[in-house]
Amino acid sequence: MVDHKDIELAQIKVIKTALRKGKKYDNLAKNYGDYLKKLRAEKNPNDYIKAVAVKMFPNEE
Repeated sequence: MVDHKDIELAQIKVIKTALRKGKKYDNLAKNYGDYLKKLRAEKNPNDYIKAVAVKMFPNEE
């Protein structure tokens, strides 16, 4: 099962890749940085991930 640490590592990889690609991807890196800050600020990050996933994919199981 995927937990918040797996999601956090994936977000860090996206941020690093976007920063390496250059100025064109700065906004992507900023957005993922904001997502990462929100995830780290949560008291229960696994529940937060589940809630976000349900919002993004309401009909998926």
